[in-house]
Amino acid sequence: MLEFLDQMNRVAGHYRSLIERQGLEVRHSSDFVLLADEATNMGFAVTPHFCPMFNAFYRDEAFWIGVYDGEQCVAMLAFKRQPLGSESLASYMKRSWVRYYARDSENPVVFANEQKPFMDLTSGNMAYCGEFRVMPKYQQKGIGQLLAAYAKPAAWTFWPDTDMLYIFMENKDVRRGLMAAIELSMQIKNALQWVQHPSQAKRDYWMGASPQRDFVGWLRDEVRNLAVPVLKTLPKRESLLESVS
Repeated sequence: MLEFLDQMNRVAGHYRSLIERQGLEVRHSSDFVLLADEATNMGFAVTPHFCPMFNAFYRDEAFWIGVYDGEQCVAMLAFKRQPLGSESLASYMKRSWVRYYARDSENPVVFANEQKPFMDLTSGNMAYCGEFRVMPKYQQKGIGQLLAAYAKPAAWTFWPDTDMLYIFMENKDVRRGLMAAIELSMQIKNALQWVQHPSQAKRDYWMGASPQRDFVGWLRDEVRNLAVPVLKTLPKRESLLESVS
């Protein structure tokens, strides 16, 4: 993927500039205590997948992007790297979701033995995307779509060996158009098969995913169809996870 670094910088720079033209600022951070605080300020609770109570991320393992109006975070999106190797995504989901949710669930968390074939057949280097939140006022301005278009090349720039980027989303958020805003090439309804789902989570999650080859196709379309000029580029790779102030 490093051969596409220039294109990724150009596309990300284009969308970053579109956000900034609305008087907003894009910031990167690896501080997940700050993420939890900003989510609370936005009226949301951060999920266990990125909550600092359940995770102690090392510096290159995870980062998040915030869109700020002054000092108020109005949109966010987080990523973490999951190098699964030969383990299937279905196996990893069972292990990690039970670990994240079982302690505080009002009932046992039990996955069905049989998961969707795609989940059983997927392995390799994953990048999980979560905490996709946009304040209602800014949803109307299209900030969610601009943030997603900026964040995808940002994630692949930092982790160029990623085989697939994916996200889980509740059915109600899919119906509101948040999945479409991210423009991922694959969508799977009822992606997680349960015997009993966590009491603090939903049963009807969709999965959106983009394998590397599909991301490259999206990137080429962006460069070609939008005639993306060289505007502002991503932060240097070595400082990508540092907060921008």
